[in-house]
Amino acid sequence: MESPARAALLVAVTLGLSGCFESQRDETFNDTVVGDDVDVRVLHAVTDAPSLRLEAGGEVRAETLDYGKVATFSLPANHHRFEAAGYTGREAPEPLLDNLEGNLTEGMRHDLLLAGSLADDSARAILLEQDDEPFDPEDEEDEEDNGEGDGEADSDEDEPDRDVRFRAAHLAPDTGAVDLYLGGDTSGSPDATLSYGNASEAVRVQSGVYRVQITWAGESDAIYDSDSVLGWDAGDDLLLAVTPATGVQGADDSDLSLIEVDGEQSRRIPDKRQRAELALVNASGNSVDFVAQDGTFSRTDIASIGQEPDGGGYIPDIAARNYSVDFQVGNGACDYCYGIGFKQGNAGMLVLRELPTDSAESATASFLTNDARPVATNARVRIANAASERQEALDAYLIESGCGATNSLPEEGVIPEPIVSGLRYPNRSPMLPVPEAPEDGYQLVVTTHGNPDNELLCESVDPEIRGIHELILAQEPESDGGDNPLELIRVGDVR
Repeated sequence: MESPARAALLVAVTLGLSGCFESQRDETFNDTVVGDDVDVRVLHAVTDAPSLRLEAGGEVRAETLDYGKVATFSLPANHHRFEAAGYTGREAPEPLLDNLEGNLTEGMRHDLLLAGSLADDSARAILLEQDDEPFDPEDEEDEEDNGEGDGEADSDEDEPDRDVRFRAAHLAPDTGAVDLYLGGDTSGSPDATLSYGNASEAVRVQSGVYRVQITWAGESDAIYDSDSVLGWDAGDDLLLAVTPATGVQGADDSDLSLIEVDGEQSRRIPDKRQRAELALVNASGNSVDFVAQDGTFSRTDIASIGQEPDGGGYIPDIAARNYSVDFQVGNGACDYCYGIGFKQGNAGMLVLRELPTDSAESATASFLTNDARPVATNARVRIANAASERQEALDAYLIESGCGATNSLPEEGVIPEPIVSGLRYPNRSPMLPVPEAPEDGYQLVVTTHGNPDNELLCESVDPEIRGIHELILAQEPESDGGDNPLELIRVGDVR
């Protein structure tokens, strides 16, 4: 193993939703001379926090930092305060993590790791620092050079180049000490042993494709298994963050996940066994059977314009892989087939938009996925346009007043900004943060784009905190050219 020049836990403090950080400020910092700029990298690993805006030194350093992502910037070596605000759907980002202070040391690189959970007040900020010398895979110290004795030195000609370096950090607050292994054998010595809030020494390995397994410290049964999906190239200098699992979790799924950080890039790597879930939605004009070609699932008579509640069109536990789904309107095999694919932990929604009149043509459908990660500060809402009979773009509003007889938007005064503007068939909005609904809920008002007086839909919706809600705009096809009103299909719930 290679020890970093210095690796220290500078800040480890419990946070509240609007709470203060308990300062670990160096009381001598007022006498500190500002040094040269140092590099800072921030990882958002607070499992139930929304996208964050990070400020330091009175300036915004990261405008939008999504969960599992990193941001990098430079600051003068000195004592600094960091603040993070969350995008909760309100007019301005809401302060969530503030009064975080720590010293940035000249000649060092710094990783600010935001971890834990807002809901149970376990969120923590951990500031690690390490030698600022760039990693050089050619520069590997030979421990034999410093050894004593007059025996003949062993030849290292057959030793593989250890041209990749990684460190691991434990960011799962409800998980005790763990051992981390590279490869399929967990019976020997681990590559790293970690307790919450701490990072390992640097470990050098040969470039290649790796599998990470995690066990309880001192044990051999894996509680997390990445599978062989980590491809590391010569010169990679990595951080492996052990985090709580997020998203869909079956009864036997792992409680852990992994975030791999390589420079300014990152990716989330769930346990290979983590499950997914699927909702089947019919926005066409026919009652349809949804059937997986491999026989994994079959749901019959999913009604036109609707999703069957209580399990009819909902499959809560499904393996995360690829499927071919047939929309059956008769007894023929694969009347209209459509391919879908899941990542571990994701929630998917297969929306049948319309069936063609010619059986030689393909059905039109959409497959939408989300990470199934609830946030503690707001609901998340996505709106999809599946109204195939309407070609005009649509605007969608969320208002707190009730639906009117003909027009629900204010007739006088300022009309609110739409939360989605110019939504054409068959597009969908991004996942939007929505603040907690008032006591009487919200009204979803849909109009033609740029014409708030032309109201097409007004329906009550009640997005709740920690909820992930998919709102599908559909329309029964008619022979009169499609003047019939829109229909709203609601999918999703609080997690």
